[in-house]
Amino acid sequence: VEQLSSLIFVSRLLINLSIKSELSPRTTILTPNLPFLTTEFICGNFTNHDFNNYTGFYLYNPFWENISNDKLIDNKIPICNNLYQEYNQILSAKLSALKSGVLVVTYLMREEDIPKCFFIKKYDFDRKLILWEKK
Repeated sequence: VEQLSSLIFVSRLLINLSIKSELSPRTTILTPNLPFLTTEFICGNFTNHDFNNYTGFYLYNPFWENISNDKLIDNKIPICNNLYQEYNQILSAKLSALKSGVLVVTYLMREEDIPKCFFIKKYDFDRKLILWEKK
């Protein structure tokens, strides 16, 4: 939520959802380098976003700012250790509610934060990068 937490793939559409609007220019940098990919930036909170329109997600170390104050992007959004657990619970519920076959790629995310209804298809970089599929 407070950092660039998820990149959501639908066919060849990349949607970047973040609460920080100033991160939008960073996502448009991808477009010229990946001409087969259309990018869209949505400024918002993932807790209010419907995940059912998507077939895949990329989660890069989401919500980490709430438990590691030494690696903040900025100080614009208040952080709280309790939010880490709360956001992970909301994310888990949203992912659990998705249909079978949905893919999730995680990078630097704790495996126990992914719902049990997902299984690991592949991993690399000492299990730091993991591809999950919903059963």
